[in-house]
Amino acid sequence: MKHICLLNPPIGNGSCNEWDFSIVDTSSPPIGLLYLAGAIGREGYPVSLIDAESSKLSLSEVVNKIINSPFEVVGISATTPAIHSAAEIASGIKKAKPGVLTIIGGPHVTAVPTETMNEFPVFDVGVIGEGEETVTELLNAFSGGRDLSDVKGLIVRGKDGLKISERREFISDIDSLALPAWDLLPSLTRDYRYSIIETHGRPSAAIVTSRGCPNKCSFCDRKVFGNIYREHSAEYVLEMIRLLKFKYGIKDLMIFDDNFMISKARLMKICGSLIKEKLDISWFCVSNLENFESDKLKAMKEAGCWLIEVGIESGSREILNDMKRGATLEKIESAVKMADSLGIRVKGNFIFGNINETEGTLKSSINFAKKLNLFLFQQTFLTPFPGSEIYEIAEKYGSFDSDWKKMNNFYINFVPSGLTKDKLLAYSRKAYASFYLRPGVIFRHILDIKSFAGIKNLFLSFITLLKVVFRKKRVL
Repeated sequence: MKHICLLNPPIGNGSCNEWDFSIVDTSSPPIGLLYLAGAIGREGYPVSLIDAESSKLSLSEVVNKIINSPFEVVGISATTPAIHSAAEIASGIKKAKPGVLTIIGGPHVTAVPTETMNEFPVFDVGVIGEGEETVTELLNAFSGGRDLSDVKGLIVRGKDGLKISERREFISDIDSLALPAWDLLPSLTRDYRYSIIETHGRPSAAIVTSRGCPNKCSFCDRKVFGNIYREHSAEYVLEMIRLLKFKYGIKDLMIFDDNFMISKARLMKICGSLIKEKLDISWFCVSNLENFESDKLKAMKEAGCWLIEVGIESGSREILNDMKRGATLEKIESAVKMADSLGIRVKGNFIFGNINETEGTLKSSINFAKKLNLFLFQQTFLTPFPGSEIYEIAEKYGSFDSDWKKMNNFYINFVPSGLTKDKLLAYSRKAYASFYLRPGVIFRHILDIKSFAGIKNLFLSFITLLKVVFRKKRVL
């Protein structure tokens, strides 16, 4: 049978960042590829996985690793900032082994399939959307010598040019998927460096328990998993957690769903089982503030949840309306207070440089962040990713550098009319300084220290903060 190698390529654009986060650099396993590997392995195909990003492999090292192995198919999953690295690797493979089938998948090619394949002729096939069913059918067709363009969910390069097949339906029952193939990683617990401020224990791991987001935020690309929310059952989630706990010794979980709290019945069942079985795992999750309810939060706290990450995005009503966020400032403030009163901390994410952003709205965001009793504050810059609504209209509202290499949320590639890059950087510095360099916030983080590792983590975080605040001369 065809032997396939799945690859998570290095991003390769570390210089395209406004801030130096190298001290607290994080990495987590490529969860999407682990699901894909599980599906391929269950179909009977030999499958290997190379995580070049977390292993810090150079492009040449990745190419040599692949061409010196018996792989006949290479499947690469790439985000927008990683697409050039993926193409360079595919080019190196093709030069050494022209017969290897090169497949590109992930959010970038799903958002702009024709543009991607035209830009990078080294890719033979592109997978559009979810890959588990598509890639297994592709392998069956390739092994049988059948026309790949008959497989749903593909863009295929042929003698007559590119051909896009019928779009594949979203997988309705995601419990039908094999468990992520964590066993393909060299070491789940040794090779990954999770956020030092978002984890409480060691070793840690990350999971995703649902797909699809019903929200319609203008800055988000939802083309891979769509707007239809689908979830693993509580039983499936608990099976993952038990496996991670008892096979890998995991003590801390990061749940990276777009909105883990959306289904109350499932959430309460998961929490109830974690409490009843005394699994003793601390965890954090991502959620929408609109789904905060006191009984949910109480159950989550008892089950080990200590932090919830939320997208606040802005302290301006007008900007929130432009983003199609839905949440009101009053609802945001109320939800944060509710979680904090029940002993769960909140990390708030903000986006600067939005369409119609002004100095006034930036000041509103900074003041609002300080008003909320957030445990953690994070700020990024608006990035009009391919596939998002903003990508199509960005040039009407400011200066937009559409170079794919520069799209990573930490590089300013869009500057709204009336502002400058220097202004955005200055307000970003001001936001971090005015939020974190307050006695109450500093004291709260000192009280949170529970071990020597906690002292080290706080020190590294503080050094990174100083780099952000003092890297360049302020212009305010």
